[in-house]
Amino acid sequence: MMKQFLAALLLLSSASVSANAAEPASNRAGIDWSGLFIGLQAGHLDGTSHQQRGAPGTVNRYIDFDGGFAGASIEYLWQEGDFVFGPQAEIAWASTDQDFPAGNNRFLSGVEWFGSAGGKAGMAFDNVLLFGTAGFAFAGITGGQWNTFLARHWSDVELNTGYSVGGGVDLMLQDDWVIGAEYRHYNFGETNYGPAPSFQARTQETDFNAVSFRLRKKY
Repeated sequence: MMKQFLAALLLLSSASVSANAAEPASNRAGIDWSGLFIGLQAGHLDGTSHQQRGAPGTVNRYIDFDGGFAGASIEYLWQEGDFVFGPQAEIAWASTDQDFPAGNNRFLSGVEWFGSAGGKAGMAFDNVLLFGTAGFAFAGITGGQWNTFLARHWSDVELNTGYSVGGGVDLMLQDDWVIGAEYRHYNFGETNYGPAPSFQARTQETDFNAVSFRLRKKY
């Protein structure tokens, strides 16, 4: 995941050099990051869910998953000198797969959708913005179990809440278009799942990392 983010940073750095070389310095002067930004995002995520259940039938399983996502983001920024800050929010829909261990009991988890609302702050270097983010996170996450021996299956999607932290880089192009890359870590606390017919209730904790590419327009 970190390699993907570093590759994105290298790509944006190259784009920044090319854009600055192609655009006259007089046009780049006075770039202002203040304003409303609305756009789209897409990327890749991977994470782990920890499913637990006490006696009888104790469960203590870690479930790995990964996949892609796409969604939208909105933010409003102010610029004071080189310091840029403001609120932001995002929402994305995900499609994840998981590794199934061998055996009759296969435990299920994955991200259906996720979002966050929080703050963004960073330093502007002409048309490049280096920033960090933090905020409240929420997600629809699957939890369940598949007993292949008894041919029984159960899964639920529950609302999980937690936090997200991360950082990234934005590059402002001509006509107030912005491209960017961002890494975020999402952490969700213990959430109850079940019970269901033939399956006992259990709790699940989930965290995942996401790398996204974003295209936004300043208004």
